[in-house]
Amino acid sequence: MSIYDALDANAMETISVQMPDELEAELERYVDEEHLDQRSAVRKLLTEGLEN
Repeated sequence: MSIYDALDANAMETISVQMPDELEAELERYVDEEHLDQRSAVRKLLTEGLEN
């Protein structure tokens, strides 16, 4: 089980991130490809990055 699978929505903090337009465009492509909302996509990418 990954950290992402064990997330409890009630125990989450909110963060704000500024990013270059190119990175935002890549994120939007990922969101579309994975059929995720932006919040879920960012959580998934962060979790996978931290696990590797």
